[in-house]
Amino acid sequence: MKSLKKPHKKPLVRNREALAVKPLSVRLKEIQTFVKRLKKPGDSDRIKALEILEAEQGLPPGMAREVLDLILRRLTLENLKTYEYAQKRDPVLRKTRILGCIVPGNVPDPFIACLVGGWLNAHALFFKVSRKNRNFCNHLLGSIRRVSPAFAKSVQVTTHEEIFFKAAKGFDAVIAFGSDQTLRQIRQRLSRHIPLIERGHRVGASIVYRSQMSQKGFNGLALRCAKDVWLYDQRGCVSPQVIFVEGQASAFALKLETELLKLYEKFGPVKRSYEMVFERRVLLDRLQMEHLDNNGIFLVRWPRKSDEPVVYEILKGGLRFAHAGQIIAVQSFSNLSQVKRSLSGVWDHLQCVSVAGSEDEIRRTQRLFKTSSVLFYTSCGEMQNPPLGWELKRGVLK
Repeated sequence: MKSLKKPHKKPLVRNREALAVKPLSVRLKEIQTFVKRLKKPGDSDRIKALEILEAEQGLPPGMAREVLDLILRRLTLENLKTYEYAQKRDPVLRKTRILGCIVPGNVPDPFIACLVGGWLNAHALFFKVSRKNRNFCNHLLGSIRRVSPAFAKSVQVTTHEEIFFKAAKGFDAVIAFGSDQTLRQIRQRLSRHIPLIERGHRVGASIVYRSQMSQKGFNGLALRCAKDVWLYDQRGCVSPQVIFVEGQASAFALKLETELLKLYEKFGPVKRSYEMVFERRVLLDRLQMEHLDNNGIFLVRWPRKSDEPVVYEILKGGLRFAHAGQIIAVQSFSNLSQVKRSLSGVWDHLQCVSVAGSEDEIRRTQRLFKTSSVLFYTSCGEMQNPPLGWELKRGVLK
């Protein structure tokens, strides 16, 4: 079998150089045209993209629309310029001509972020995508081809590891999403001189302070937290896996269950489930087996297919995760040291923290997580809407 290095490297370099001669202003305009088409109701590219999201990801139509529109809303001119500047400052990306990208199949965001980043900075891109999202990726590439043939020619997509790693000999860098084990395996297969930008599995958490739990704001807060959990069906690295509630958590857990049930009744069930990532299992196991006090922990399980939602109160040594279905833990706390102890097992795997609190409480929360891996903070209800390029730097509350 012929080496794949020459067939892929030379055309990618040539096509990338054709793209690079375009001014940034032209590339920005192309991206805006691409986004505008996908936003337009009735556009054939938009209709097809939604159909594929429903079929490949198993998302109900309403969730598929929310997911696509949320991604597109981030791609404003201001955000694109900020993203381009952030990549230019990255010591690896600013020197990159050909970038290999290994993206997951659980959510479409990483593929789109890499795609847009490559478009902005005139990178040639070689994607290894999952079979779970290959049709969506190829469809978007077809849409781009109608807007920017030069950029489309500088992008290649495969689902085969062997093809990707043979071509990787010609890459300047690789960005990879996956578990810690997957990232170690990728590192072993790459040449030592090729930088690997790791995007490991991460989890999100929410903190709700008593100051925000007035009767008037209680229902709205539970709904916002429910939307963070519901969107993407808790698959993403910013999806909350635990909500810490100052004081008694039981009432909040029951209201959260009610709001989740309403969302799934309104939009329909998710047809395809994904296994918990390792770090998420570690977090939930730690929460159920350690640091439990008299307030207990409540696990809210929401409907999947015909499942009925149920709230479990965990007692010491109780309930193992033997059943299928999605779960969000709701835990009481009286001081932030309890939050840190409960998250100790995933302190280096935290991605996002949402906070409902006063300005002083927000500042105290940020100080608590200063030594963690948290990349950005946001408000409840906004966890699935991170700023474009947030993975390149530590962020602040939006």
